[in-house]
Amino acid sequence: MRFIPTLILAYLALGLQSGLAQHIQIRDASPNLVLPVVIFIALYASRDSALLGTYLIGLMQDMLSMVPLGVNPLMYAAITAAVRMTQPAIHREHWLTHILLGLAGGVLQGVILSIVGLRMPPRPPVEMLLVSTLYTAALCPILLRPLLASRRIFGFQPERKMLGRV
Repeated sequence: MRFIPTLILAYLALGLQSGLAQHIQIRDASPNLVLPVVIFIALYASRDSALLGTYLIGLMQDMLSMVPLGVNPLMYAAITAAVRMTQPAIHREHWLTHILLGLAGGVLQGVILSIVGLRMPPRPPVEMLLVSTLYTAALCPILLRPLLASRRIFGFQPERKMLGRV
């Protein structure tokens, strides 16, 4: 995984999230525009690079938001691990896969934010989390399409299988 293009992608996603998300709200719920980038990295980067990259994106987002430090890295690392576990059973380039991964990531995000909200109020309303999850899932195929077309820029390497090792 190439560091500079991935950093630029994270910067663009975080900039869109902080600048655009409040203007495209539905029922006071804005989409998570960073989640499709996390899903993209989790689908195509090697396991270690994906976990490190999405963790750093989460740290960058924590610095821009009012969420306690560490919530977004935990959330994105968990989403990355979940996406990586589904790798053998999914078709990575299919739009329905992108919607389902967006739904799963949004649900995982909602669960983590609800747990954090129990400890550190204010707790986000369940309806807002649900609308945000559905909105993000609907946007996933649209946002992932240009990323898939330009994945060569990011230098993702296929994982090497270690034969004979456990």
